[in-house]
Amino acid sequence: MKKIELQEIMLPGEYEKIRSEILPQIIALKKRRRVPLGDKMSLVFENHKTLWFQVQEMVRIEHMEKPELIQEELDVYNPLLPERGQLSATLFIELTDPERFLEELQQFHGIESEHTVYLEFQPGPRVFGEFDILYRNPKKVTTVYFLKFTVPEDLWSDFDNPNTGLHLVVDHPNYYARTQLPMELRKELAQELREP
Repeated sequence: MKKIELQEIMLPGEYEKIRSEILPQIIALKKRRRVPLGDKMSLVFENHKTLWFQVQEMVRIEHMEKPELIQEELDVYNPLLPERGQLSATLFIELTDPERFLEELQQFHGIESEHTVYLEFQPGPRVFGEFDILYRNPKKVTTVYFLKFTVPEDLWSDFDNPNTGLHLVVDHPNYYARTQLPMELRKELAQELREP
């Protein structure tokens, strides 16, 4: 997928003028690409536009004007974009009880382990999510994780094949959720898998 380039990012004042127009579009896009996983997790499949928005918002919040500072943000977010044959996602742990937050969060220890989050094809194999190496910290649990699914080419056509079941699964000792991916999202993802 095409990387986000410096010239795509607007300076804070320029962005502020059009932010109210862009925001509803991004909210709709993320809603379409969000997959709920039980009552305490969700996953958003990222693409160029969703990550562009993240960078643009950081530039706005931090009042970045210098190109070198903006480039530093791009250097953080661009590696999260998928390559051809990959899907990129952000996994959110969503806890709502402030009094039990830390206690509940600790229950997700090891969520970033291999074989915990995967795409399940029916019939067919599982494609396991690979967590960003920055989040492979056995001593730390956070509420946001970045991961990628590397999908073999022979499975690309299954994304928009209505005869193939496709679920997103979290299988952790303390938490299990399984959600069927809607066909509208599957068609988008199928197209993105083929992007150079």
